[in-house]
Amino acid sequence: MKNRIAVFASGWASQILSQYFEGFSAALKGSVTDTYLFLCYPSWASTPEDRNGEFNILRLPHLEDFTAAVIFSNGLEFNDQIDYIVNECRKAGIPAISLGIKFDGLYYVGVDNVTGMRALCEHLADEHGITHPFFLAGSKENADSKLRLDVLKEVMKEHGNAFDDSQVFYTNWENARTIAFINEWCESGKELPDAFVCANDGLAMNTCLALQEHGYSIPDDVFVTGFDNLFDAQVYAPSISSVNQNYAVLGSETAKLILDVASGRPREMELIIPSRFVISESCCSSKTKEIDILRRKLCRDHYMQKNADTQLDRKLNYLERMLLTGRKYEDIHENLKAALDYEFKYEGNSFHLALNPGYEMSIYDSNVTLDSDGYSSTMHAAISMENGRISEVRDFSSRELIPDHREDDKEHLYVFLPIHSQQETYGYFIMTDCYAEIDGHFLSRYQQRLNIAFERYRQKLNLDELNRQLTEITRIDSLTHVKNRMAYDAMARDMLFSMRKIPDFHFAIAMFDINNLKTINDVMGHKAGDVYIINCSRLICHTFKQSPVFRIGGDEFLALLTNEDYINRNVLLETMKVQMEQLKTADVPDTEKISIASGMAEFIPEKDRTVEDIFKRADTDMYENKVSMKGEDAR
Repeated sequence: MKNRIAVFASGWASQILSQYFEGFSAALKGSVTDTYLFLCYPSWASTPEDRNGEFNILRLPHLEDFTAAVIFSNGLEFNDQIDYIVNECRKAGIPAISLGIKFDGLYYVGVDNVTGMRALCEHLADEHGITHPFFLAGSKENADSKLRLDVLKEVMKEHGNAFDDSQVFYTNWENARTIAFINEWCESGKELPDAFVCANDGLAMNTCLALQEHGYSIPDDVFVTGFDNLFDAQVYAPSISSVNQNYAVLGSETAKLILDVASGRPREMELIIPSRFVISESCCSSKTKEIDILRRKLCRDHYMQKNADTQLDRKLNYLERMLLTGRKYEDIHENLKAALDYEFKYEGNSFHLALNPGYEMSIYDSNVTLDSDGYSSTMHAAISMENGRISEVRDFSSRELIPDHREDDKEHLYVFLPIHSQQETYGYFIMTDCYAEIDGHFLSRYQQRLNIAFERYRQKLNLDELNRQLTEITRIDSLTHVKNRMAYDAMARDMLFSMRKIPDFHFAIAMFDINNLKTINDVMGHKAGDVYIINCSRLICHTFKQSPVFRIGGDEFLALLTNEDYINRNVLLETMKVQMEQLKTADVPDTEKISIASGMAEFIPEKDRTVEDIFKRADTDMYENKVSMKGEDAR
């Protein structure tokens, strides 16, 4: 059996994850190991309900089915979710590795942030004489952000400079929040600090962006530094002085640790990777020449990226459009199959999309509440394609994770992402071996559009179902609850189509007119008359059980006879007449002594052009029966 490694991470740190998996996958080569990446996009800016919808993907795997687990504990950011995964690893009894935060009983692989951060802070103090920096932090809960702040405080203290909490702003890693803070600072007219020291490169770039919008030059007016040494930060103008955390090495060493532990080889519980301060333009403008090489590469790649973005938008638009063409839930499979076959095959040869059964149920029943905590034990495979083969498996155990999965002897990466609307869990989808797609925002864009598409699809089918129900209500007689004249007219149009298109099509029309209704209304009142009508309707329906019955007037009914009722039409009509004769002498109320005139006509292909032709013959036959039952003045 293959090794299976579960990895839990936030997709927002896409460039870091990409670097990590570069080293991780290289170290696993030849080990016959599959990696299952459970990826989510939680944000402090989103609602708690939306975050919960994202976090549900972390609850999907049964960890006892895995060889080991890797937790990007700092990147996941939300302590309750990290604690949940750590506890699940402990309960499963599998080796677990935490990246960023130490936990009792778990292996720890981390980056020596202190070395790189200290080098950065000492560079600012020693080379540039910084005495009054300002720190743009991530969130208060984040251990990495806190450590970087602590190092800055220490270095300032060592250099005899005061530093307190008034020199810290918590951005919660949000770009918009960062830009708003810098804008407010610039507009207030306050003097800038010596340097903005940022907890990561994203905050640093957005700080530069806001400062530049207000006419400030970096580093001439103020120094700005970041952390992570991302490619975007390297090519930004100015390029960001930062700290390289060597995530490719981190990934490689994590994989080696897992393989050693799985093989029973002893390893230390803690492994530290060194970090390195990288000087660049945001504090030293002399670095421009070497950075320009990267910028030229970025310019060359820009055109290709624009084309790729355009193609992705076209693919996602097509996928959503195909979904929305569905008229019922069962159309999902064929429509997704068509979407996957579209010219831009971003999903590759392997792609799976699983939905909670509650998703379908909620379409047709407004009282159904979708799960908001995890996934159903049984999932529905809306589409399952592996190595180009479309599986016909529909229902599968969520513990299997991938429907109709067949292992091979190669290493694979399976990326799981949630599909949801706020806290309502729809399901999840899986992309395979998408190493290149981890970098950037491809996966988040794809996920967001799927979320929107499935929400719109559910709303559309909800509306279609409501319209169907409303149409049904308008076609039901409120007294007898059989179909009404409007329903008959609609069905008559369908029958006309069958008359013209289906060879050897047979049907008959039976007409009914209630006798004695006026007498009952006059003597016993209209409520008694209503009871009499209901009893008459019940007898007709019980007689012609396999045929639709319509109330087409106050005292007139009609049945469209097909199949067994058509074959037995004469016997059934005679049976009904016998029952009415028996009721004449029965000891029952007058409202149960039913008397109904009836007539019948069958479709004659050589003669009948319209349903109305048959209707008229049946009506004539019924009138003759009514006359014979009540005399010439029966009408």
